[in-house]
Amino acid sequence: MGKRNEEIINKNLHKTEFVITDQRDGQTYNCVDIYGHVWMAENLAYLPQITSSMMISNAEPCFYVYNYSSEEINNVKICDTFKKFGVLYNWEAAKEACPNGWHLPSSDEWKTLKYIIDASKYIDQGMKRRCLWSYERMKIVFGGNLYSSGRFSRISDSGYWWSNFSEDDMHAFAMKINKLKLFEYEKYDKSRGFSIRCIRD
Repeated sequence: MGKRNEEIINKNLHKTEFVITDQRDGQTYNCVDIYGHVWMAENLAYLPQITSSMMISNAEPCFYVYNYSSEEINNVKICDTFKKFGVLYNWEAAKEACPNGWHLPSSDEWKTLKYIIDASKYIDQGMKRRCLWSYERMKIVFGGNLYSSGRFSRISDSGYWWSNFSEDDMHAFAMKINKLKLFEYEKYDKSRGFSIRCIRD
């Protein structure tokens, strides 16, 4: 546990919360254990460089911040959008963005999380409350996305998070969640800019 620089804040049945520090930049993240799977409870904000929204690629790593194209990283890192929503990554950047000991969620990990936190499938009010409790602990924020046209869209309305599953050279899968708590796991062009929620190895 010391190697991951984790501090246990609160622990009881099915409720373990952590803070981790990314040794690359000193950024800290709240994390939560959802029934045995430790997820970041914040969008990843690792930003080694800033990419203009006019530079779109499915082969080279690109790092975007919603509505910012300035090359001054220090200026971008103090903006409210970065602090709240983190970074949007194309899939090439996303593959290597998680800190050591963490990874992009697999398709199965995303589908398991959806099963746990999606209350829409239940009629029983007790089960609905459990799902909503887990959903709230994930602290979902809707960081929008960058389209392949270079246009940012849907901030505060929808969030898109990459998985590690690549279908082919052009497409990879991601989870979309909107403010109505509707979940869609679909394939997207790898050049799109999406958020990341890392999960512990």
